Order: sequence, then C-alpha cells, then structure tokens
Amino acid sequence: MNNIIHRQNGSKDIPDAEVLDSYRRMLGQMRESNPRIRFLLMEPFLLEAGDVTVAWKTALKPIQEGVATIAREFEAPLIPLQGIFDKALALAPAAYWAYDGIHATHAGKQLIADAWLETAERHRLLDPLV
Repeated sequence: MNNIIHRQNGSKDIPDAEVLDSYRRMLGQMRESNPRIRFLLMEPFLLEAGDVTVAWKTALKPIQEGVATIAREFEAPLIPLQGIFDKALALAPAAYWAYDGIHATHAGKQLIADAWLETAERHRLLDPLV
C-alpha cells in the first residue's frame, strides 16, 4: 500500500515485481523456519476517499493479483478485502470504512476482523498445531 501511495504522490516508486518478490521471500523464510506454519493472506484494498482516486485503485490491481498468486503458491486462503469493502459501500460511503481511503476506521477494522475470523474458522486455522 505504501508503495502505491508514494507512486501516486510522485515520490519513491518500487516496481510491483520487487514488492511481490519481497513478500514471497518473507513468506518463504517463515515457512523455511517453521514448515508447519499456516498462512492467511489479505488482499490490499483502497476506497475512493481522501486523496484516493480510481487511478490509485487501478495501480493497486497488479499487487492485488500478485498477492492472489502468492496465496495460491503458499496454499493459503486469501481474504478478498477489496470486494468486501466494495460491497460495504452499499451500506455507507467510503470514508465511513476508511476515512482517507487507505486506513480503515473502526467500522472498516470490524469488517476486516469479521472476514479474518470467518476465513480462519472455515479453513481450520484456529485449530492448534499438533
């Protein structure tokens, strides 16, 4: 997310491939140190509030797709936060969920928490490792 913000503001820009490779390496190192680790990944999201525009969301799309690919590579459930927040826009405006389009409000954090718990339960990630 920070890379998209910096890119849209005209400051430091890290290529998407580098961001995704770094994410993949980090997960790989975690798995190497604990082969039984289980991941649950969350898709990054943006809402059109504050300075966030459709262009920002378009710029985020390759990262979202990359995170989905990484989730498949690591056989990890993926929480589709963009879709969850897009559906929530039928209930309240974007700023209600993320005041600046980036940082979730209390209501937005509740959406994330509910999705995390539902996904973790469905995939039995809350069961203790034996």
